[in-house]
Amino acid sequence: MFSSVFLTFSAMIYLSEVPVSLASEPACSKFSYEEKLLEKMIRTEIKVETMQKEIKKTEESVLNTLVDIEKTAAKTEIKFEEIRNNLTGEVVTQLEDLYNKEEHLQNKFEELKNNFTREMENKMESVLVEVKKNMVQTSVAFYAHNVKDFKLDVTNEVLVFQNVITNEGSGYDSSTGIFTASVEGVYQLTAHVCAEYTKYSHIGLVLDGAFIAKSANYNGDTSAGTCSFVSAIVKLIAGRKVWVACTLGQERNLLTADNTFGMNTFSGVRINVYLLLHVKKVTMLSSVFLTFSAMLYLRELPVSLASEPACSKFSYEEKLLEKMIRTEIKVETMQKEIKKTEESVLNSLVDIEKTAAKTEIKFEEIRNNLTGEVVTQLEDLYNKEEHLQNKFEELKNNFTREMENKMEIVLVEVKKNMVQTSVAFHAHNVKDLKLDVTNEVLVFQNVITNEGSGYDSSTGIFTASVEGVYQLTAHVCAAYTKYSHIGLVLDGTFIARSSNYNGDTTAGTCSSVSAIVKLLAGRKVWVACTFGRERNLLTADGTFGMNTFSGVRIN
Repeated sequence: MFSSVFLTFSAMIYLSEVPVSLASEPACSKFSYEEKLLEKMIRTEIKVETMQKEIKKTEESVLNTLVDIEKTAAKTEIKFEEIRNNLTGEVVTQLEDLYNKEEHLQNKFEELKNNFTREMENKMESVLVEVKKNMVQTSVAFYAHNVKDFKLDVTNEVLVFQNVITNEGSGYDSSTGIFTASVEGVYQLTAHVCAEYTKYSHIGLVLDGAFIAKSANYNGDTSAGTCSFVSAIVKLIAGRKVWVACTLGQERNLLTADNTFGMNTFSGVRINVYLLLHVKKVTMLSSVFLTFSAMLYLRELPVSLASEPACSKFSYEEKLLEKMIRTEIKVETMQKEIKKTEESVLNSLVDIEKTAAKTEIKFEEIRNNLTGEVVTQLEDLYNKEEHLQNKFEELKNNFTREMENKMEIVLVEVKKNMVQTSVAFHAHNVKDLKLDVTNEVLVFQNVITNEGSGYDSSTGIFTASVEGVYQLTAHVCAAYTKYSHIGLVLDGTFIARSSNYNGDTTAGTCSSVSAIVKLLAGRKVWVACTFGRERNLLTADGTFGMNTFSGVRIN
């Protein structure tokens, strides 16, 4: 910004009155007067000439000063153009830097998007690998036969089945007869034994030292041996153990060896897989920050003009002699020159002020244009940066939702296609042992397993909570000289029946009935008496056998 320059020029020419003092001359002496007058005129003319030289010198000084001022103004304008060009170059450099940063932002955005995509795909792949890993349904299963000791003469003695046909997961130990669960899940465990002619069998399934199912059998009718089985569905935590043991050791107990008519077996299978997927949301998204600062600064260029000496104006009015006339002419000429110089100086000052004003206006205009351009570019860049950030956030969120939706679809499909046995139950201890009323429901009061909460121990009825194929089994033991007539009922219709008579042992003989049915959610299954009469009677759960009702969703 230019400060106004004010130049005050005052040319004052002062010629002091030339006193004329004449010595007392005789009236007749005219020469003396003229001589003195001539002397004074000569001195005056000399003074005027001297003053004229000084005025000329002053005029030259003023003109030189004006030239210097014009040069300074020209230099100022050149300097301004230089600064403007420098500023323009700096702004261009800054804008190029901004564009480079914008391009960097776009590249960074693409990089983040690709990294995020790869990370989500990798996570999806790892999840699918884990799913496939856990979808191996029969990852734990075993089947063994050929009991080492047939005698069953020691209560709680473990039956060791020596020959292993299947041992997926290596849970069964053929040297001890004990199965150890390697992973958590719902397991179906079954023991099947055949009694020797005129001998008994008393066996049961043991979970960590406690019997969870029992069966008794007497072979009084054939040398081929009669067989019975006992089964249980239990939820096992990794490390829990199950085995087959003698429930009542006595000399009358004896099993047949594996032969054409029967085999003693112990088997188990993990029928429920607990799939646990932890999908962590990626929060990848890194923020991009850009800071740009543009500063324009022009230092004020001061222009100072030295004070010019004042000139005095001299007017001589007396017209006495020729010298005086010439002097007056010279003075008038000098006055005109002074006036002309004054006008020149004033015009130059006006031009300088106009030039300064124009320069300042031009500077303001260029500065405003540059500032406006920079502000516009900055706003555009900030808008682009914000747009990129918003676009990235939108893409990240959309991609996250898309991946989550895909993950959800995969999980739904996995859950749909997995052979999940999320429904299973096993109960024992019948409330009413008489079986004297046809179609009366047998209520098994003690619940060992109830995955899915489908079995109601107060009514004895199982209600399917989800659609699927179910295996349902009932196992009952008749009292001495009594009958058992029971069956499986599906929504009021018998789908399986079994009858048994115990005529040879006080221990009770047992029989089983089983069915595999497809149930829709809400359908009901229970155990009921097929033929009620007084001669029917079950034994209570005891040493020799247990009355059980179990079911499992197998598909």
